[in-house]
Amino acid sequence: MMLSNAQGIHNSVSTMISLGVLTLLNHPEERAKLLAQPDRLTVAVDEMLRFFSVNDGTPMRLALEDVRIGDTLVKAGDGLAVPTLPVNGDPSVCPFPNELDLMREQPARHMAFGHGPHQRPANRLVPNLLEIVYTTLFERAPTLALAVPETELTYKYHSIQAFGPAEMPVTW
Repeated sequence: MMLSNAQGIHNSVSTMISLGVLTLLNHPEERAKLLAQPDRLTVAVDEMLRFFSVNDGTPMRLALEDVRIGDTLVKAGDGLAVPTLPVNGDPSVCPFPNELDLMREQPARHMAFGHGPHQRPANRLVPNLLEIVYTTLFERAPTLALAVPETELTYKYHSIQAFGPAEMPVTW
């Protein structure tokens, strides 16, 4: 099934909402600290965007000049596919990239919305939206909890990165 760009954006945002809620439910001590310190929640949202990398459209680029990437020479005019998942997991950019660390001291650098002139307008809009959703949800339902064991959740997959709980029964 092909998704339109609007559907793709919606799926990415809804996926991040559900993965973020599940993450915050699974880390209640960190959740309390993050909600009490909004600047820390901003860092945690960037960490979740980096870790889950749900918006990997694998952008295509055209090399304008010869460039060496590692041991490979990319010549001017060559096409490149740049998936964000491996970039977001680069240990030279983010220490211990395979660990989700909601309490990182510094915001995680990530390419969830592209980079440079190809950066998407959602760059700050989506993280701000996620912060509002998480804050509002847990302020209004502070006792929110999974109604089933996490192992009973089923997951949906739109693409390799666009995944998340198909349903997430909760109680409060």
